[in-house]
This record gives sequence, C-alpha cells and structure tokens, in this order.
Amino acid sequence: MLAVGNIFKGADVGAIVLIHGTFVGDDPWGLAAMILGKRPTWFRKACIWQKRLADRVMKDRGNFPAQYVAQLSQMLGGASPFPVSRFLWSSMNNHVGRAVAAVRLLSTLSALSLPPGKRILLCGHSHGGNVLALLTNLLSPHQIGVGPFVDAVAGYARTYDSHWDTHANRVGEGPQLASTHPLDLVTLGTPIRYGFETSGYANLLHFINHRPGKLRPEYRFAGPIALGEMLTAHHGDYIHQVGIAGSNFTTPLSRPLWRSDRRLAKQLSAGIHFGSLPRRIGLGMRVPEEGQTLLIDYGLPGGRWWRSGMGHAEYTHAEQMLFHFEQIAHRFYLQT
Repeated sequence: MLAVGNIFKGADVGAIVLIHGTFVGDDPWGLAAMILGKRPTWFRKACIWQKRLADRVMKDRGNFPAQYVAQLSQMLGGASPFPVSRFLWSSMNNHVGRAVAAVRLLSTLSALSLPPGKRILLCGHSHGGNVLALLTNLLSPHQIGVGPFVDAVAGYARTYDSHWDTHANRVGEGPQLASTHPLDLVTLGTPIRYGFETSGYANLLHFINHRPGKLRPEYRFAGPIALGEMLTAHHGDYIHQVGIAGSNFTTPLSRPLWRSDRRLAKQLSAGIHFGSLPRRIGLGMRVPEEGQTLLIDYGLPGGRWWRSGMGHAEYTHAEQMLFHFEQIAHRFYLQT
C-alpha cells in the first residue's frame, strides 16, 4: 500500500474521497429531513446518529466506516498520512437523494484547498457511483440542462438544508473545478443507471463482481435470478443487476420529496417505467457505455450470506483494499 501511495503522489493525486452507497448514509429513508428539517440542530444530530448506527451494523460491508478511511490514509502515506476523506450523503434510493448528493459533492470538492493541477481520486460504491455520474454532468463545460436539474432538486433540498443556495451557486463553478483538478473516478458495483459526461472526468474505471454462466457471453449476467443463488452470490453481484434504472424508490409522505423526484425522473429516466424493470434486468448488462470495466470474480463468499450482501458488499471489505488500489494505480497512473 505504501508503494501504491508513492505512485499516487508521483501522479499528483492530492486527495482521495470515498462515497458510500444506498441505505448506509445519514438519512436513508428521508425521515430526519421530513420530520426535523425545520430544526437544524435536531436534524444534524439525527443524521449523525443514523450514520453511526449504519457504521456499527454494516462495518465494511458495502460501506466506508471511519476506521476504513483512517486505515487507508495511514497505509498509503506511512509516516505522513495520505489525505483521504469520506463524503456522507442521505443514501436514499431515489433520484433526488443522489441529485442532492451530487450538488453537495461538487460544493465539497470546490472547497478543498489543493494547489492547481492536483488530481482528485473519487471512489463510489453502489449508487455512490451514480452520484459521480451526475457530478460529471454538472462539471461539463456546456452544462446543458443543469439549470432545470438544480431547480428540480431545490424544491426538496430547501426544506431541510439552510446552506442549499450556497451549494447550488457553486454548480456554476463546476467546469472550472474539472479543468483545475483532473478527476479520476472509480465505481464499485454501481448499477447502470445514469450516463457519465465524458468532459467531466479524466479517468473512469468500474469494478463489477461477476461470475460468467454457460448460456450467455461471458460479459453478461448469467441468466434468470433464483433466490437461492442470489443469497449465495452464485453469479456475482446481484444488486448490480436489480438496482438499474426503474428501481427508484420514493415516498408520497413527503410532498416536496415526491414532487422533486417526479421532476427529476422526467430529466434522468424519461420513458423508463417500473413495469419494464424485469425485462431490462433480464438483459444482463454488466458493462457501462463509458470507462473501462473490470469484471472480477471475487470468489464464492464464505460465512453468512449477509457478509457478502448478495455479492454487493465484496468491494469494500478491508481485505480487498490492496487489490483495488493496486489496480487503480496501474490503470490510471502507470499505463503509457
């Protein structure tokens, strides 16, 4: 890991940011925002409590706990810890949750104190990778459709985030951020949902837990999903298959959230309906249109089924840390 850290430093990587996926964030069901949004102090405390609970229960299963971040920083930097942080977001499984996260992530990156030219390496697990996809569209020099996108998000975000306008105003600085700090993006088991904007990143790499079947090309999902095989991750990452576009989950209990999510759906998933989800899952798509994809056979998981999370939690296990970062160093910074 120290050798990898030296490669990162030689490539002018100035910071690493880890982005967790769905349901392990600080407001996974949006309840804190809905109930306590008008009481900022209570809302923040509720978010802190929910994230601590997620870290305690999930640990490194589909999650980047604080201990993981500290360990990665120390192992990459040795005597001088490498700048590693984690970006926390609600982790709601809907458009508005990921859209709010993308705007806030852009604002967070803009506030980093890095010399011009320093690269930023961002690693997103599960739908954290789709937060990165939305981010690249905010970083485009053309920013087509960004205004309506931010307006759609604002109707919900303003109900609980008193700093939202500050975050939203920084969206206009997105193209400058991308030109000042090359962004290298890594996704871990990210379901295919949103498109990446080519001009919004420097490098893009996808890791997918995949075990080929016999009846399809080796780069496609093996076939029909059976519950027993799903629990044992027989063909790799099953959440990567079922979490694709159309699997959105929102709630009518919060009218601002519902309205914002409906507006975003018209922009982000026009023509895609829940009823067509089984057919699209059946297509077995593993490889996104952009970036380089590594189909990795992580092996059949041992122990209880929840340790693997149906093949979706393998990526963030601490014992996989060296493998992933060696691959990142090789494919981003050592290739000629």
